[in-house]
Amino acid sequence: MTSHVELVWDPFSHQQSTCLSAVCHRLREDYCIFEGEQSKPVKGFIEAVAQKLRSCVDEDVFIPLYPKKLLEDRSSPQSRFRDEQFWMAVKLLGNMGKWDLLLPDSILKELMLDKLLNRYLMITLSSETLSSKVVSAHRKIAECLPDSWFEGESVCLPQLQNFRNNIVQKVHSLCKQQPPENPSSRSAVVEELKVLSRLRCYDSILALSGKYHYEDVVYSHQLLNQERE
Repeated sequence: MTSHVELVWDPFSHQQSTCLSAVCHRLREDYCIFEGEQSKPVKGFIEAVAQKLRSCVDEDVFIPLYPKKLLEDRSSPQSRFRDEQFWMAVKLLGNMGKWDLLLPDSILKELMLDKLLNRYLMITLSSETLSSKVVSAHRKIAECLPDSWFEGESVCLPQLQNFRNNIVQKVHSLCKQQPPENPSSRSAVVEELKVLSRLRCYDSILALSGKYHYEDVVYSHQLLNQERE
């Protein structure tokens, strides 16, 4: 399996990543080989997976920086290429999340949050050039993050502070552009509040819902009680 990781596996491939990680999760559940004192082959396999993912992020992820005026035209070649590269990186983030409970938590958070999210994805999100796609980008990125990172947590992870701030900024922007009662604006804000809830950013939810009168959404969707899931 180590040779397969080193020579065959493409971390950008959803199908390959799903199949490979599924086999490993089955081995973990049936034989507990990834827990406790690991054998030398298992350690070598884990190191190979981590190195392949690290190499992928460092060498293969590329999200170009273009002048804002070139990106404002959504049909321009520059805008389409930037968007394609951005969503490919988001896809990689989701594939990396499949290795939760297999790779050490510290390594997975370093690769997914410190490197991929904060080094690459946040640059695009902060540029405010994704237009209407930014809300769906926030949701998709949040869905890529392992559930285990948030179990029993009541505060946002330190590595997600920039992401949280970007979501909060988007909510402020939405509410200033249109009245909170506007159906389109309200739908987008609700989606953003749900993302903040998944990230356990309860303080931000309370502040935003109080300022823009979304208290009914907080309680109807139980956004302050995610452990019910």
